[in-house]
Amino acid sequence: RDRLTTGSRTAIDFYKKRPPFWILSAAAMLLGIALIPVMLVRIPPLVDYPNHMARMHILADAGKSPWLNQNYEIHLDILPNLAMDMVVPPLTRFVSVETAGKVFIGLTFALLVGGVMTLHAALHRRWSPWPLLAVFFLYNSVFLWGFLNYLFGLGLALFACALWMILRERSAALVIPVFSLATTILFFSHLFAFGIFAMVI
Repeated sequence: RDRLTTGSRTAIDFYKKRPPFWILSAAAMLLGIALIPVMLVRIPPLVDYPNHMARMHILADAGKSPWLNQNYEIHLDILPNLAMDMVVPPLTRFVSVETAGKVFIGLTFALLVGGVMTLHAALHRRWSPWPLLAVFFLYNSVFLWGFLNYLFGLGLALFACALWMILRERSAALVIPVFSLATTILFFSHLFAFGIFAMVI
């Protein structure tokens, strides 16, 4: 236990150090390149994406359109698949629904790559360029099917796993509220993301 506690303190001390600027710059550049195909089209050609965008349009309208009110009713419920519903409608106050959807995809990519980088650093106690290879796996079958809530939740789960590696030996007064909040966010983002984090724990 003493060795585990020492390792946890080492991880916390390590995280006081910022990632090298060149690694962050490389990550930002690679993410920018990865997002070019998404930004060049009005509606990214993902199988489930048009259904997501239709729902986002209805939620962003918030019951103002008489025509939409004749056909759709907004009903809030406890569902473990709401990442997009929590992020995109608030963004439509500032940008169009199409742009907000692309911003959500950008956030998803950033969470996935950033989560891999952070979890790698938590496990190895050092920042490394190797996790940047995750960029080359962003365009996969799950993404092309348009399962964006799951991918967004998976990115959050990677960060949660890294945080667990750092805080797992800390006081229960800190661990319980932090991970109660984290698991609640994961649950509402996507059930599979919550399950992955639960299996890691």
